[in-house]
Amino acid sequence: MNSIKISELWTAGTETIRNSVFFNLLEQISNKPIIFTNPRKADILFIGPYNLEKISKRVKSSILRRLNNPNLEKFFEKYEKNILFSKNKPLTIFYCHENIRTDKVKADFSISYDFSTNDEKHLRFPIWKENIDWSSENILRKKSFIINRYGEFYDLKKLQAPLREFNNKKKNMCIFSSHMNEPRKSFYLKLKKYFEIDGYGPYFDKKIKNHNVSGFYKKDILKNYFYNLCPHNGIYPGYYEEKVPESYLSGCIPVTWADNNISTDFNIKAFINLNDSFFKDSKNFVSKMMDDSYLKNFLNEPLIDYDLNLKKERDFVTRIVKLIS
Repeated sequence: MNSIKISELWTAGTETIRNSVFFNLLEQISNKPIIFTNPRKADILFIGPYNLEKISKRVKSSILRRLNNPNLEKFFEKYEKNILFSKNKPLTIFYCHENIRTDKVKADFSISYDFSTNDEKHLRFPIWKENIDWSSENILRKKSFIINRYGEFYDLKKLQAPLREFNNKKKNMCIFSSHMNEPRKSFYLKLKKYFEIDGYGPYFDKKIKNHNVSGFYKKDILKNYFYNLCPHNGIYPGYYEEKVPESYLSGCIPVTWADNNISTDFNIKAFINLNDSFFKDSKNFVSKMMDDSYLKNFLNEPLIDYDLNLKKERDFVTRIVKLIS
């Protein structure tokens, strides 16, 4: 095999794949050129979560209208591999940075937020780790959506160092959001009674179409605030997005909402987690957030207090390269 042919279905697009850590490792480890092609000709097919439900329902509805066959379920199970790829059956990888379970799609391998610690065919690779500047490991990427949103790749050394000082003495707060689904809305309204909160993003400015064309970099705004209200979009073990490290890198305290397993990724002494009985005792929460002696403790805590590298990722890619060689 002189090259590796890859393709994608229902992902965020070929540019997202091309600028991923996985793609760069695939080039390094295989030492072969990577060629994008259509799914029928691919050696590796990335399957994403986007439009998956819509497409599956459309296919099923269409067939059910025409047929009455007890073997239909077996047909649906074989649909992706036996019909879409009748001439060539590529190695499939479920590639997901959404809060969707790793076994949502049947695939040979998967990359997602889920822990799945005993599954050698699954790699837990949260989006915040994807967004780190890995040039020290010869991962050189020119483009990424994180450049459009935050403004730059994350500096790992800064994430592993204490804040040392706060941005402002004034305890102001900001939030970036495209929606106010619960419980985000309740957090926002409750804290707004005690803090001055400035809102940014599509929810607060209807002229903004999406995060990638906001007209600003988050890092340039975050540096002007003491707190960043940054609850995750949902709670699920392992689902920890980019919001906490972006706040920390910008010098303000992250105020998030996540399950307690977030300690796997981040030092819980470096941010505030509203999941810890906030609504039961919000006055105590706010009292601490106003207490200078309590807040000083944050200055001595790094967000990442452990060694972080790409060893697991390299091992994962190596196994895949051996299978397709």
